[in-house]
Amino acid sequence: MSAFGRLLLNEKTPDERKSEDVHKNIVKETRKMNVLKLRYLRDWLKILRCGWYARWKSDRTT
Repeated sequence: MSAFGRLLLNEKTPDERKSEDVHKNIVKETRKMNVLKLRYLRDWLKILRCGWYARWKSDRTT
């Protein structure tokens, strides 16, 4: 089939399909990493906030 016929039918060659799959996998992995980074940061913020609050509370009582 000619390139023009593929354009009309919106069919993709195996190479185009493969590159799309690779792109989808990269996007999926990037999203996973971003979620993990955000969870890690959120946990650290909780730890820091708890430590700051405890120190502030002990300074107020003395």
